[in-house]
This record gives sequence, structure tokens and C-alpha cells, in this order.
Amino acid sequence: TVKITAVGFTPSSLSIARGDSVTFVNESGNVIELESGPHPIHTSLPGFSSGSLEGGQRYRFTFDQASSVSLHNHRQPSQQFSIEVR
Repeated sequence: TVKITAVGFTPSSLSIARGDSVTFVNESGNVIELESGPHPIHTSLPGFSSGSLEGGQRYRFTFDQASSVSLHNHRQPSQQFSIEVR
């Protein structure tokens, strides 16, 4: 589980196995939108897009292919998260 707070992602990075799922939880108090990099075109991980998440809402994604990807909060692109899928 990855938490998104007002200051960013906790933890700020993960290393997982291919086929693992990660749940992202909005604890920021604001609406967020999770997207893959690069901002604003979001092309590094097709299919990864949470849409708008209100406070307390969750987004679960299964990472099916090995890669290193950066993710971010589209509404605050300085909030970055990186994931390595082995």
C-alpha cells in the first residue's frame, strides 16, 4: 500500500515482482489524479490512470510487465513516485 499525503508519496519508491498489485490510498485531503510519466503526456505505462480520487479513495493497479516507471500526482506533478517491476 502506498499513501499519498499532502507532501507526497509514502513510501516514495517500491520494488515489486511482475504480476504484483499495488494499492494507492489518497490521504492528502485533496482530490488527486495518479498518472505515469512523463508529465503531461503520461505515456510510460499505458493503462495506469486513477482518474480523480477524493480523500480516502483507493486505486489498485497490477503491474504486468517488468520496467522502471515514474508515477506522479497529475494535479501536483512535483509529487513523484518510482516503481521497479522485476
